[in-house]
Amino acid sequence: MYRERPAITEPNAIVRGSTATTGASFVSGHVILSTGLAWAITPCLRGSWRAAPWVVVGLIAFARIYLGAHNPLDVVGGLALGFVAGGAANLIVGVAVREPVAAGS
Repeated sequence: MYRERPAITEPNAIVRGSTATTGASFVSGHVILSTGLAWAITPCLRGSWRAAPWVVVGLIAFARIYLGAHNPLDVVGGLALGFVAGGAANLIVGVAVREPVAAGS
């Protein structure tokens, strides 16, 4: 599926900075990549560090919409494809099962 960027398809779209105004919009490649990587590395992290990649994904997703590079549906599509890509990577490589860390260790 091909859709133009919001600067072309949306009347009065706000485009910030030097954001691209031409080319394909659906789906967001930035969001696919960041979501896939976050999904793949989260099992390797411990404790509160497991939230860090997802904070980055959220910031990237917000930034793509805020800058006017993508519509919200483009970002949702990127999240979905990123989940598929990261999940497939975890299935292919395998996820190590970690022993719980005892409190105070």
